[in-house]
Amino acid sequence: MRSGLLHLYIFLGLTILLSSYTITNRTAANSLLTADTSYPSFEHAIDHKGKTIISSNDLIRFSSGMDNDTYRKDTISRHFYLYLGTKLKSLIGDSSQRSPLNISIVIDRSGSMKGEKIERAIEAADNIVDKLNATDIVSIIGYGDDVDVVQPAVAAINKEKIKEKIAQIRPRGGTNLWGGCETGYYQVLEHSKPGYVNHVFLLSDGLANVGMTSSKGIKANVQRFKDDENITLSSFGVGIDFNEVLLGEMAETGSGNYYFIEKPGMIKDIMEKELNSLLHIAAREVLLTIQLPIGVRPQKMNSFTYSVEGQKISVKFRNLHVGEEKDVLLDLKIADSVKSALLLQTRLTCIGALTGQKMQLENTNLLFPAPGNQYDRNFNRGVISKVLLDVAGANMEAVMEEVDKNNYTGASKILERNHGLMNKHRNYLNDLYVLPELDSVFNQYSRYLPKMKEMATDSLRLIQKSTRAALYHIRNVN
Repeated sequence: MRSGLLHLYIFLGLTILLSSYTITNRTAANSLLTADTSYPSFEHAIDHKGKTIISSNDLIRFSSGMDNDTYRKDTISRHFYLYLGTKLKSLIGDSSQRSPLNISIVIDRSGSMKGEKIERAIEAADNIVDKLNATDIVSIIGYGDDVDVVQPAVAAINKEKIKEKIAQIRPRGGTNLWGGCETGYYQVLEHSKPGYVNHVFLLSDGLANVGMTSSKGIKANVQRFKDDENITLSSFGVGIDFNEVLLGEMAETGSGNYYFIEKPGMIKDIMEKELNSLLHIAAREVLLTIQLPIGVRPQKMNSFTYSVEGQKISVKFRNLHVGEEKDVLLDLKIADSVKSALLLQTRLTCIGALTGQKMQLENTNLLFPAPGNQYDRNFNRGVISKVLLDVAGANMEAVMEEVDKNNYTGASKILERNHGLMNKHRNYLNDLYVLPELDSVFNQYSRYLPKMKEMATDSLRLIQKSTRAALYHIRNVN
């Protein structure tokens, strides 16, 4: 299903020539434009003796490793990558049971949703309601200039009555995206119960132009609801006029998934796919903590939001479903004064969704100082491939940001250098099962880039959205 969705994005978005408005810059991508982090080099590796530490139980597998188990003691401005992988194996407990859901379906009913879009959105909401059971709680929100609580949070018992209310949604007005989203959050919060999966489905086809429109402010609120109230969020962008960067960042910050839906006819199936993930939640309240030694500080992390307290870094995944993988990649800097061995302790805690059992896994990685000839023999092949995947993807996002700003010369320079990075390290990238999809996205975008300056607006918007969606799913969705 994952591979099929990726190929659908690529086929629909990159092989159909249907301009782009200026969108909020993605800080994570911009921060990767410095030479020492965007274009790392592992060409001097002689051997790969670096070790990945693995701990596991019946529910979860937790792995940790560094791109090299040593650091150069004869240089300054040193940094290294720490990789942490989490994979859910299977449900523990009665597989016929599942965690009850407490969800809000937030539907854009602005004027641009008129016609097939709103019809298909209503169809998708009806379909979700039909798949709930009597223990689940659902609310329906409609938003335009104002916000309507179409169906206050209620147990999914009288489904026909709920669907009658959904059918009354009519398009009108602008796009108060955060107003609708916030109302959905509060409907979920008011009915939050122990053991429930709390989640918001956000559907939009346009730019936030009413109420709060600041991407930074919206993301901060999404983070607050996730961290403080344990409510996650998934976003669904329909058509080619919405802000895909904002919706993608909302989903990442909210520990959910982002989907680009080019055609209204796809809304039902894609929203059902996300619902099915919630129906197979295997672990709740998933928390990753990293205890760094004195003299080591974080520079940045891929995709995930994190908090820092002293030397402790915390990442709140919240809910993970069966088979889901979360790969955390952290760029860490070593103070110039450090000359001794460094110990990194990582811990993963969660609650089994069906058993309520608290679980904990711990890993310890050691980083030793070494001269250059030893350093070159202690690389970790598996971690390097993850680093290259993330950096190549982030660089590609930077290319698209330059296109958004009509800086086609700058975009071409970054793209050319990124191709050089990938070609130099092809032996590592060959280890990745997503490489064919990654190559397909990069190669098609490379063919279109010289023509983009002359493209019609809709053509360029479609390419930008479909490429970002494909990259998002390559890097984030399993």
